[in-house]
Amino acid sequence: MTEPALIPGDTDLERLVARSRMIGADPTLVVHGGGNTSSKIEESGLTVLRVKGSGTDLATIDPDGFPGLFLEQLLPLRERAAMTDEEMVAYLATCMVEPGSRRPSIETLLHAFLPATHVDHVHADAICALTNTPGGAGHVRAALGPDVAIVPYIRPGFDLSRQVADLSDARAVVLDHPGLVTWGNAHERSYRETVALVARAEAYLVEHTIPAQRTPVPDLPEDEISCVLALVDERLSRQGNRVLSVDRIQRALADRPDVEQVATAARATPDHILRIGAKSVVIRSAAEVIDAIDTFEAVYRAYFDRHRHQLPPEQEMLNPSPRVILVPGLGCIAAGTDERAAKVNAEIAFRSHTVTARALDAFGAVEWLDEADIFAFDYWPLELAKLAPTPVPA
Repeated sequence: MTEPALIPGDTDLERLVARSRMIGADPTLVVHGGGNTSSKIEESGLTVLRVKGSGTDLATIDPDGFPGLFLEQLLPLRERAAMTDEEMVAYLATCMVEPGSRRPSIETLLHAFLPATHVDHVHADAICALTNTPGGAGHVRAALGPDVAIVPYIRPGFDLSRQVADLSDARAVVLDHPGLVTWGNAHERSYRETVALVARAEAYLVEHTIPAQRTPVPDLPEDEISCVLALVDERLSRQGNRVLSVDRIQRALADRPDVEQVATAARATPDHILRIGAKSVVIRSAAEVIDAIDTFEAVYRAYFDRHRHQLPPEQEMLNPSPRVILVPGLGCIAAGTDERAAKVNAEIAFRSHTVTARALDAFGAVEWLDEADIFAFDYWPLELAKLAPTPVPA
Protein backbone atom coordinates (compact mmCIF):
# COMPACT_ATOMS: atom_id res chain seq x y z
CA MET A 1 0.00 0.00 0.00
CA THR A 2 1.70 3.18 -1.24
CA GLU A 3 0.68 6.74 -0.68
CA PRO A 4 -0.01 8.69 -3.91
CA ALA A 5 1.10 12.24 -4.54
CA LEU A 6 -2.20 12.76 -6.34
CA ILE A 7 -5.26 10.61 -6.90
CA PRO A 8 -5.65 10.50 -10.72
CA GLY A 9 -8.73 11.61 -12.63
CA ASP A 10 -10.21 14.62 -14.41
CA THR A 11 -13.42 14.73 -12.34
CA ASP A 12 -14.29 14.00 -8.74
CA LEU A 13 -16.20 10.90 -9.80
CA GLU A 14 -13.17 9.62 -11.74
CA ARG A 15 -10.98 10.31 -8.72
CA LEU A 16 -13.47 8.55 -6.43
CA VAL A 17 -13.23 5.49 -8.69
CA ALA A 18 -9.42 5.68 -8.68
CA ARG A 19 -9.26 6.10 -4.89
CA SER A 20 -11.62 3.20 -4.39
CA ARG A 21 -9.67 0.92 -6.71
CA MET A 22 -6.45 1.75 -4.89
CA ILE A 23 -8.07 0.65 -1.64
CA GLY A 24 -9.60 -2.41 -3.27
CA ALA A 25 -6.27 -3.46 -4.76
CA ASP A 26 -4.93 -4.16 -1.25
CA PRO A 27 -6.54 -7.32 0.20
CA THR A 28 -5.31 -6.38 3.68
CA LEU A 29 -7.77 -3.46 3.55
CA VAL A 30 -10.87 -4.97 1.94
CA VAL A 31 -11.72 -8.17 0.11
CA HIS A 32 -14.53 -9.10 -2.33
CA GLY A 33 -17.33 -6.62 -1.77
CA GLY A 34 -16.05 -5.31 1.55
CA GLY A 35 -15.67 -1.69 2.59
CA ASN A 36 -17.27 1.42 1.14
CA THR A 37 -16.19 4.82 -0.16
CA SER A 38 -17.94 8.06 -1.07
CA SER A 39 -17.58 11.63 -2.30
CA LYS A 40 -19.93 14.60 -2.09
CA ILE A 41 -19.94 16.08 -5.60
CA GLU A 42 -21.57 19.16 -7.11
CA GLU A 43 -23.82 18.10 -9.99
CA SER A 44 -26.04 20.62 -11.83
CA GLY A 45 -25.96 23.00 -8.87
CA LEU A 46 -26.85 20.35 -6.26
CA THR A 47 -24.66 18.36 -3.89
CA VAL A 48 -24.87 14.65 -4.65
CA LEU A 49 -23.50 11.90 -2.43
CA ARG A 50 -21.87 9.30 -4.68
CA VAL A 51 -21.48 6.23 -2.50
CA LYS A 52 -20.40 2.68 -3.26
CA GLY A 53 -23.25 0.44 -4.35
CA SER A 54 -24.01 -2.38 -1.93
CA GLY A 55 -22.18 -5.60 -2.83
CA THR A 56 -19.90 -4.03 -5.46
CA ASP A 57 -16.16 -4.71 -5.37
CA LEU A 58 -13.82 -1.77 -4.76
CA ALA A 59 -11.03 -3.48 -6.70
CA THR A 60 -12.96 -3.34 -9.97
CA ILE A 61 -15.63 -0.70 -9.37
CA ASP A 62 -16.63 1.63 -12.22
CA PRO A 63 -18.49 4.97 -12.13
CA ASP A 64 -21.86 3.18 -12.35
CA GLY A 65 -20.95 1.42 -9.10
CA PHE A 66 -21.58 4.71 -7.28
CA PRO A 67 -25.30 5.53 -7.13
CA GLY A 68 -26.08 9.16 -6.36
CA LEU A 69 -28.35 10.51 -3.63
CA PHE A 70 -29.34 14.14 -3.06
CA LEU A 71 -27.46 15.19 0.08
CA GLU A 72 -30.01 17.90 0.91
CA GLN A 73 -32.65 15.20 1.36
CA LEU A 74 -30.40 13.00 3.53
CA LEU A 75 -29.12 15.53 6.05
CA PRO A 76 -32.47 16.21 7.80
CA LEU A 77 -32.45 12.57 8.96
CA ARG A 78 -29.59 13.54 11.26
CA GLU A 79 -32.15 15.15 13.57
CA ARG A 80 -34.27 12.03 13.94
CA ALA A 81 -33.97 10.03 17.15
CA ALA A 82 -34.56 6.64 15.53
CA MET A 83 -35.17 4.96 12.21
CA THR A 84 -35.77 1.30 11.40
CA ASP A 85 -33.95 -0.50 8.60
CA GLU A 86 -37.20 -0.68 6.65
CA GLU A 87 -37.81 3.06 7.02
CA MET A 88 -34.22 3.80 6.01
CA VAL A 89 -34.43 1.64 2.89
CA ALA A 90 -37.70 3.24 1.83
CA TYR A 91 -36.41 6.76 2.41
CA LEU A 92 -33.13 6.24 0.56
CA ALA A 93 -35.10 5.06 -2.46
CA THR A 94 -36.78 8.50 -2.60
CA CYS A 95 -33.43 10.32 -2.60
CA MET A 96 -31.88 8.67 -5.65
CA VAL A 97 -30.55 10.89 -8.42
CA GLU A 98 -31.16 8.10 -10.92
CA PRO A 99 -34.24 6.19 -9.68
CA GLY A 100 -33.88 2.46 -10.13
CA SER A 101 -30.08 2.56 -10.15
CA ARG A 102 -27.89 0.25 -8.07
CA ARG A 103 -28.82 0.27 -4.39
CA PRO A 104 -26.50 2.37 -2.21
CA SER A 105 -24.37 1.00 0.60
CA ILE A 106 -25.96 -0.07 3.87
CA GLU A 107 -23.76 2.64 5.41
CA THR A 108 -24.95 5.47 3.15
CA LEU A 109 -26.08 7.64 6.06
CA LEU A 110 -22.71 7.28 7.80
CA HIS A 111 -21.12 8.81 4.69
CA ALA A 112 -23.82 11.46 4.42
CA PHE A 113 -23.72 12.60 8.04
CA LEU A 114 -19.95 13.06 8.20
CA PRO A 115 -19.27 16.63 7.05
CA ALA A 116 -16.07 15.82 5.14
CA THR A 117 -16.24 15.68 1.35
CA HIS A 118 -14.61 12.25 1.01
CA VAL A 119 -15.08 9.22 3.31
CA ASP A 120 -13.48 5.76 3.27
CA HIS A 121 -14.40 2.71 5.35
CA VAL A 122 -12.07 -0.30 5.29
CA HIS A 123 -11.92 -3.65 7.11
CA ALA A 124 -8.15 -3.52 7.52
CA ASP A 125 -6.64 -6.74 8.87
CA ALA A 126 -4.37 -4.90 11.29
CA ILE A 127 -7.22 -2.81 12.71
CA CYS A 128 -9.50 -5.84 13.12
CA ALA A 129 -6.72 -7.77 14.85
CA LEU A 130 -6.59 -4.98 17.46
CA THR A 131 -10.33 -4.86 18.06
CA ASN A 132 -10.93 -8.65 18.02
CA THR A 133 -9.21 -9.23 21.34
CA PRO A 134 -9.91 -8.54 25.04
CA GLY A 135 -9.12 -4.92 25.82
CA GLY A 136 -9.30 -4.06 22.17
CA ALA A 137 -10.16 -0.40 22.77
CA GLY A 138 -6.99 0.01 24.82
CA HIS A 139 -4.90 -1.52 22.05
CA VAL A 140 -6.50 0.80 19.48
CA ARG A 141 -5.71 3.87 21.61
CA ALA A 142 -2.14 2.72 22.23
CA ALA A 143 -1.57 1.98 18.55
CA LEU A 144 -3.37 4.86 16.86
CA GLY A 145 -3.35 7.65 19.44
CA PRO A 146 -5.99 9.51 21.48
CA ASP A 147 -7.31 11.51 18.52
CA VAL A 148 -8.84 8.39 16.94
CA ALA A 149 -12.31 7.70 18.34
CA ILE A 150 -13.72 4.23 19.03
CA VAL A 151 -17.35 3.13 18.68
CA PRO A 152 -18.40 -0.08 20.49
CA TYR A 153 -19.96 -2.71 18.24
CA ILE A 154 -23.32 -1.84 16.76
CA ARG A 155 -24.72 -3.21 13.52
CA PRO A 156 -24.46 -0.80 10.56
CA GLY A 157 -27.46 1.42 9.98
CA PHE A 158 -29.08 4.59 11.28
CA ASP A 159 -27.88 4.44 14.90
CA LEU A 160 -24.25 3.79 13.94
CA SER A 161 -24.37 6.62 11.40
CA ARG A 162 -25.48 9.10 14.06
CA GLN A 163 -22.84 7.91 16.52
CA VAL A 164 -20.03 8.31 13.99
CA ALA A 165 -21.29 11.76 12.97
CA ASP A 166 -21.03 12.84 16.62
CA LEU A 167 -17.31 12.01 16.45
CA SER A 168 -16.48 14.02 13.32
CA ASP A 169 -14.02 16.21 15.29
CA ALA A 170 -11.78 13.16 15.74
CA ARG A 171 -8.99 12.29 13.34
CA ALA A 172 -10.76 9.05 12.38
CA VAL A 173 -13.07 6.44 13.90
CA VAL A 174 -12.49 2.76 14.60
CA LEU A 175 -15.68 0.70 14.60
CA ASP A 176 -15.34 -2.21 17.01
CA HIS A 177 -14.96 -5.22 14.65
CA PRO A 178 -16.15 -3.61 11.37
CA GLY A 179 -12.96 -1.58 10.85
CA LEU A 180 -11.71 1.95 10.21
CA VAL A 181 -13.45 5.10 8.92
CA THR A 182 -11.35 7.98 7.60
CA TRP A 183 -12.25 11.20 5.85
CA GLY A 184 -10.94 14.44 4.37
CA ASN A 185 -11.81 17.33 2.11
CA ALA A 186 -9.34 16.06 -0.48
CA HIS A 187 -9.24 12.57 -1.96
CA GLU A 188 -5.59 12.28 -0.97
CA ARG A 189 -6.31 13.24 2.66
CA SER A 190 -8.85 10.47 3.19
CA TYR A 191 -6.63 7.85 1.55
CA ARG A 192 -3.52 9.12 3.37
CA GLU A 193 -5.23 8.75 6.74
CA THR A 194 -6.12 5.14 5.93
CA VAL A 195 -2.53 4.37 4.95
CA ALA A 196 -1.03 6.04 8.01
CA LEU A 197 -3.37 4.55 10.61
CA VAL A 198 -3.20 1.03 9.20
CA ALA A 199 0.61 1.30 9.23
CA ARG A 200 0.50 2.28 12.90
CA ALA A 201 -1.74 -0.67 13.71
CA GLU A 202 0.58 -3.01 11.82
CA ALA A 203 3.65 -1.74 13.66
CA TYR A 204 1.88 -2.20 17.01
CA LEU A 205 0.97 -5.79 16.14
CA VAL A 206 4.52 -6.60 15.10
CA GLU A 207 5.85 -5.09 18.32
CA HIS A 208 3.54 -7.26 20.43
CA THR A 209 4.01 -10.51 18.52
CA ILE A 210 6.49 -13.08 19.81
CA PRO A 211 7.46 -15.59 17.08
CA ALA A 212 6.39 -19.08 18.11
CA GLN A 213 8.42 -22.24 17.65
CA ARG A 214 6.04 -24.89 16.32
CA THR A 215 6.50 -28.54 15.51
CA PRO A 216 6.11 -29.08 11.75
CA VAL A 217 3.01 -30.98 10.65
CA PRO A 218 3.73 -33.65 8.01
CA ASP A 219 2.22 -33.33 4.55
CA LEU A 220 -1.12 -35.06 4.16
CA PRO A 221 -0.50 -37.85 1.61
CA GLU A 222 -1.92 -37.19 -1.85
CA ASP A 223 -4.13 -40.28 -1.75
CA GLU A 224 -5.55 -39.10 1.59
CA ILE A 225 -6.16 -35.63 0.13
CA SER A 226 -8.07 -37.18 -2.77
CA CYS A 227 -10.18 -39.20 -0.36
CA VAL A 228 -10.89 -36.16 1.84
CA LEU A 229 -11.97 -34.08 -1.17
CA ALA A 230 -14.21 -36.83 -2.50
CA LEU A 231 -15.93 -37.31 0.84
CA VAL A 232 -16.32 -33.57 1.44
CA ASP A 233 -17.78 -33.12 -2.04
CA GLU A 234 -20.25 -35.96 -1.56
CA ARG A 235 -21.29 -34.85 1.92
CA LEU A 236 -21.73 -31.14 1.15
CA SER A 237 -23.64 -31.91 -2.06
CA ARG A 238 -26.51 -33.24 0.05
CA GLN A 239 -27.38 -29.57 0.68
CA GLY A 240 -27.12 -28.67 -3.01
CA ASN A 241 -24.43 -28.59 -5.68
CA ARG A 242 -21.09 -27.41 -4.37
CA VAL A 243 -17.74 -26.72 -6.02
CA LEU A 244 -14.56 -27.02 -3.94
CA SER A 245 -11.45 -24.84 -4.04
CA VAL A 246 -8.21 -25.94 -2.34
CA ASP A 247 -6.04 -23.16 -0.93
CA ARG A 248 -2.59 -24.44 0.07
CA ILE A 249 -1.52 -20.91 1.05
CA GLN A 250 -3.44 -21.49 4.30
CA ARG A 251 -1.21 -24.45 5.21
CA ALA A 252 0.58 -22.44 7.93
CA LEU A 253 -2.79 -21.55 9.48
CA ALA A 254 -4.10 -25.10 9.30
CA ASP A 255 -0.91 -26.51 10.86
CA ARG A 256 -1.10 -24.34 13.98
CA PRO A 257 -1.63 -26.20 17.28
CA ASP A 258 -4.49 -23.76 18.02
CA VAL A 259 -6.15 -24.35 14.64
CA GLU A 260 -9.52 -24.96 16.33
CA GLN A 261 -9.44 -21.42 17.72
CA VAL A 262 -8.41 -20.02 14.35
CA ALA A 263 -11.38 -21.82 12.79
CA THR A 264 -14.07 -20.98 15.33
CA ALA A 265 -13.12 -18.02 17.53
CA ALA A 266 -13.95 -15.13 15.19
CA ARG A 267 -14.19 -13.70 11.72
CA ALA A 268 -12.08 -10.69 10.89
CA THR A 269 -15.25 -8.62 10.42
CA PRO A 270 -18.95 -9.47 10.60
CA ASP A 271 -19.22 -8.86 6.85
CA HIS A 272 -17.36 -12.13 6.24
CA ILE A 273 -20.28 -14.08 7.73
CA LEU A 274 -22.28 -13.41 4.57
CA ARG A 275 -20.06 -15.57 2.37
CA ILE A 276 -18.17 -17.94 4.67
CA GLY A 277 -20.40 -18.26 7.73
CA ALA A 278 -19.44 -17.54 11.32
CA LYS A 279 -17.20 -20.58 11.81
CA SER A 280 -14.94 -22.98 9.92
CA VAL A 281 -14.46 -26.67 10.68
CA VAL A 282 -11.20 -28.59 11.18
CA ILE A 283 -10.79 -32.02 9.55
CA ARG A 284 -7.54 -33.97 9.90
CA SER A 285 -8.26 -37.09 7.84
CA ALA A 286 -10.77 -38.75 5.56
CA ALA A 287 -12.03 -40.79 8.51
CA GLU A 288 -13.23 -37.56 10.21
CA VAL A 289 -15.09 -35.99 7.28
CA ILE A 290 -18.62 -37.31 7.76
CA ASP A 291 -18.74 -37.00 11.56
CA ALA A 292 -17.17 -33.52 11.50
CA ILE A 293 -19.67 -32.16 8.98
CA ASP A 294 -22.60 -33.91 10.67
CA THR A 295 -21.60 -32.35 13.99
CA PHE A 296 -21.10 -28.92 12.41
CA GLU A 297 -24.59 -29.03 10.89
CA ALA A 298 -26.19 -30.25 14.14
CA VAL A 299 -24.56 -27.37 16.04
CA TYR A 300 -25.79 -24.88 13.41
CA ARG A 301 -29.35 -26.22 13.57
CA ALA A 302 -29.36 -25.88 17.35
CA TYR A 303 -28.06 -22.31 17.02
CA PHE A 304 -30.83 -21.52 14.54
CA ASP A 305 -33.48 -23.02 16.82
CA ARG A 306 -32.25 -20.92 19.76
CA HIS A 307 -32.79 -17.70 17.83
CA ARG A 308 -35.47 -18.41 15.23
CA HIS A 309 -38.06 -16.57 17.36
CA GLN A 310 -36.41 -13.34 16.15
CA LEU A 311 -37.32 -14.12 12.54
CA PRO A 312 -40.59 -14.01 10.61
CA PRO A 313 -42.29 -17.44 10.47
CA GLU A 314 -41.61 -17.81 6.75
CA GLN A 315 -37.83 -17.36 7.14
CA GLU A 316 -36.03 -20.58 6.27
CA MET A 317 -32.75 -21.70 7.80
CA LEU A 318 -29.69 -20.96 5.72
CA ASN A 319 -27.48 -23.81 4.52
CA PRO A 320 -26.12 -25.34 7.76
CA SER A 321 -23.06 -26.91 6.11
CA PRO A 322 -19.56 -25.51 6.57
CA ARG A 323 -18.27 -23.37 3.74
CA VAL A 324 -14.67 -23.45 4.93
CA ILE A 325 -12.61 -26.41 6.15
CA LEU A 326 -9.08 -26.20 7.56
CA VAL A 327 -7.03 -29.36 6.97
CA PRO A 328 -3.67 -29.72 8.77
CA GLY A 329 -1.05 -30.93 6.35
CA LEU A 330 -2.94 -29.41 3.39
CA GLY A 331 -4.42 -25.96 3.96
CA CYS A 332 -8.00 -24.88 3.33
CA ILE A 333 -10.94 -26.33 1.39
CA ALA A 334 -13.61 -23.75 0.53
CA ALA A 335 -17.03 -24.57 -0.93
CA GLY A 336 -19.15 -22.41 -3.20
CA THR A 337 -22.06 -22.63 -5.61
CA ASP A 338 -19.60 -22.36 -8.52
CA GLU A 339 -15.85 -22.21 -9.11
CA ARG A 340 -15.61 -18.45 -8.69
CA ALA A 341 -17.65 -18.44 -5.47
CA ALA A 342 -15.50 -21.20 -4.01
CA LYS A 343 -12.31 -19.28 -4.83
CA VAL A 344 -13.73 -16.06 -3.37
CA ASN A 345 -14.70 -17.91 -0.20
CA ALA A 346 -11.17 -19.29 0.10
CA GLU A 347 -9.68 -15.80 -0.21
CA ILE A 348 -12.07 -14.32 2.35
CA ALA A 349 -11.33 -17.23 4.70
CA PHE A 350 -7.60 -16.55 4.36
CA ARG A 351 -8.07 -12.97 5.50
CA SER A 352 -10.36 -13.95 8.41
CA HIS A 353 -8.17 -16.81 9.62
CA THR A 354 -5.08 -14.59 9.35
CA VAL A 355 -6.62 -11.86 11.50
CA THR A 356 -7.61 -14.36 14.19
CA ALA A 357 -4.16 -15.97 14.14
CA ARG A 358 -2.45 -12.57 14.43
CA ALA A 359 -4.64 -11.57 17.37
CA LEU A 360 -3.78 -14.83 19.11
CA ASP A 361 -0.07 -14.40 18.43
CA ALA A 362 0.00 -10.80 19.66
CA PHE A 363 -2.40 -10.92 22.60
CA GLY A 364 -3.02 -14.59 23.39
CA ALA A 365 -6.80 -14.42 23.10
CA VAL A 366 -9.65 -13.43 20.80
CA GLU A 367 -12.87 -11.65 21.76
CA TRP A 368 -15.65 -11.24 19.22
CA LEU A 369 -19.42 -10.89 18.89
CA ASP A 370 -21.76 -12.81 21.17
CA GLU A 371 -24.06 -15.41 19.62
CA ALA A 372 -27.08 -13.10 19.50
CA ASP A 373 -25.14 -10.49 17.52
CA ILE A 374 -23.78 -13.18 15.18
CA PHE A 375 -27.29 -14.46 14.49
CA ALA A 376 -28.62 -10.93 13.94
CA PHE A 377 -25.96 -10.37 11.30
CA ASP A 378 -26.27 -13.88 9.84
CA TYR A 379 -29.98 -13.33 9.07
CA TRP A 380 -29.97 -9.56 8.49
CA PRO A 381 -32.10 -8.89 5.39
CA LEU A 382 -29.99 -5.93 4.26
CA GLU A 383 -26.86 -8.07 4.30
CA LEU A 384 -28.50 -11.08 2.64
CA ALA A 385 -29.81 -8.77 -0.09
CA LYS A 386 -26.22 -8.42 -1.37
CA LEU A 387 -26.49 -11.98 -2.69
CA ALA A 388 -29.89 -11.52 -4.31
CA PRO A 389 -30.04 -11.14 -8.13
CA THR A 390 -32.07 -7.91 -7.89
CA PRO A 391 -31.65 -6.58 -4.35
CA VAL A 392 -33.68 -3.75 -2.89
CA PRO A 393 -31.96 -0.48 -1.91
CA ALA A 394 -29.96 -0.88 1.30
